[in-house]
Amino acid sequence: MSLWGPLPYENDDAADWLADLADDPSIVALNDAFDDVLPASGSDYLEVTEGATAVAAAAVVAVLFGQPGSEPEPLIDEDTMDALDEQRDQLAPGARLSLVERALRSVKAVSQDIESSELYALAMEDDDIGKAWKKSVAGLIRRLEKARKVLTSR
Repeated sequence: MSLWGPLPYENDDAADWLADLADDPSIVALNDAFDDVLPASGSDYLEVTEGATAVAAAAVVAVLFGQPGSEPEPLIDEDTMDALDEQRDQLAPGARLSLVERALRSVKAVSQDIESSELYALAMEDDDIGKAWKKSVAGLIRRLEKARKVLTSR
């Protein structure tokens, strides 16, 4: 995998996953990405592909629930977002909240420490990218927490 920047979609694995999502926009694809990093046992080492995919999916969820970041968003075309918006609108309130919470737990799992996440380790290989990656992930966590707060206040 090539990591060329600190943002959730600035790596080869995330870019490939986003292209697949554009081909077949689906809330199921978002949940599948989270399934790969939310195993029953919290002791599993998270491979870079699964980590990168989960972080990219979480960034899509943040946008989907009205919490875009200040940085440029992933290159998801309007038709893909429209399809995801339509599917989101069909979800029950509990399923919407679950999607946001799974995104949040996934990002936290991928970014908790260098010993359990290959993506974290890769980002930390370069001091500048490492610092920016941590800042980007912290911002994504805040956005997802805000989305969760909005959903629970309804």
